[in-house]
Amino acid sequence: MTVIPVPGYQYDQKLETGIRPFDIGRDLRAVAELISVAFASELDGRGSAALREMRTMSHFGGLLGVLNRSTGEFNDLLHGYVWVEQGHVIGNITVQRADKYATRWQIANVAVAPGFRGRGISRRLMEVAIDHATRAGGLWAVLQVYEGNAVARGLYDSLGFELVGGTMDLYAP
Repeated sequence: MTVIPVPGYQYDQKLETGIRPFDIGRDLRAVAELISVAFASELDGRGSAALREMRTMSHFGGLLGVLNRSTGEFNDLLHGYVWVEQGHVIGNITVQRADKYATRWQIANVAVAPGFRGRGISRRLMEVAIDHATRAGGLWAVLQVYEGNAVARGLYDSLGFELVGGTMDLYAP
């Protein structure tokens, strides 16, 4: 297993603990389950549909892994990192180009399993994602966060992100 060394965090490769690149063939189902737990109260219809698609795609995990290794077809769509503790995916982040020039990047699905929160895992995942985008020529990154998610907003503020806009969800009766 390839584990990306993260300053300040000790990991044991025998236990498969640490940050490593997301592997669509190996991790898709676990990431779908993590997202469903981490964002349970925030998922709307589109989010639930995306989870269903991820779960369905995960049944083809081995095939997707082979296809991606040979074509790289999913690299932009599902590139990211997972945090593994004793072989279990407990953290995830997606980082992908948001334009064809790779100057703008999008960070999404910053998720950590409830029992592992408050340990700096999200911060480490964010640092790795920002570093990835920067090394690939990224000049800036965007992400979305719910206004009421004070913990996530505090993390993003501490990493230099600034509020540049907002969205409003409207529902018809």
